Amino acid sequence: MCATPNKYSGYNNLPTVDEVAVIIPGTSNQGDNRDIILSRRPTLINSDDGKKHYQNLQRISDGHPAYAPLHYVLLFPYGEPGWHWDLKLTTGKRLTLHQYAAFRLHDRQNEFSTILHGGQLLHHYIVDMFAGIDQNRLHWLTNNQSQLRLSHVQGMEDALHEQQDDHITLSNIGQRIFLPSSYSGGPQDIHQCFQDSMGIARHFKKIDIFLTITANPNWPEIKRELLPTQQPHDHPDLIARVFKMKSDALMHLITQKGIFGPCVAHVKTTQFQK
Repeated sequence: MCATPNKYSGYNNLPTVDEVAVIIPGTSNQGDNRDIILSRRPTLINSDDGKKHYQNLQRISDGHPAYAPLHYVLLFPYGEPGWHWDLKLTTGKRLTLHQYAAFRLHDRQNEFSTILHGGQLLHHYIVDMFAGIDQNRLHWLTNNQSQLRLSHVQGMEDALHEQQDDHITLSNIGQRIFLPSSYSGGPQDIHQCFQDSMGIARHFKKIDIFLTITANPNWPEIKRELLPTQQPHDHPDLIARVFKMKSDALMHLITQKGIFGPCVAHVKTTQFQK
């Protein structure tokens, strides 16, 4: 295969490692929802302007109950509806996509789950659900800025303060969107955690223990719960769940049982390496 000059030759190669990742564009002017276009029988017709296009097309969002069975045909062989905005709990509260995905990814006795047997397609489903969950949170924060306890600054004032000369680019003027510290992984959350950690270290002066725990995909607790013919990398949700339980158990021994002595303060961070 001849590679294009000045281009990476392995751009279209299949992945060679068992990692799970998702790329989410930072900016988009095409709306907040990811869409899927449906057509029973696409018919190519000529329009009045001489251009060809398909008729009888229907666009649905990722919040439509038919999105999951149409996008993941092998995971929903019976066409059962997926998550949608009108799903509710028995308490009457709305069922979030986070809660729905957690329900789908949990193994149950006497119930065959095609999703958990999906292999690499399961990876695709997990990152797709995560992208939808994060997108819904950002969408709510964007449309509810007035309910947040933030110091609002107008875009015009920001542009005037940042650029002292008379040459102001109009594209830089707009409405700033603030992410509160409650949004996990946002700049305010990271800054707040860093300041809290530095405040603890400054108050107690001395750090006694720096402890690291690393997840092992071959832990017996993980391999014991794998389905037949499955490998640990086929179940990333199981690896994360077992690591969370072991991490909590270790912190309980340190903070409550005092295996290293009385614990007056602690800071913990979890890093997913790729």
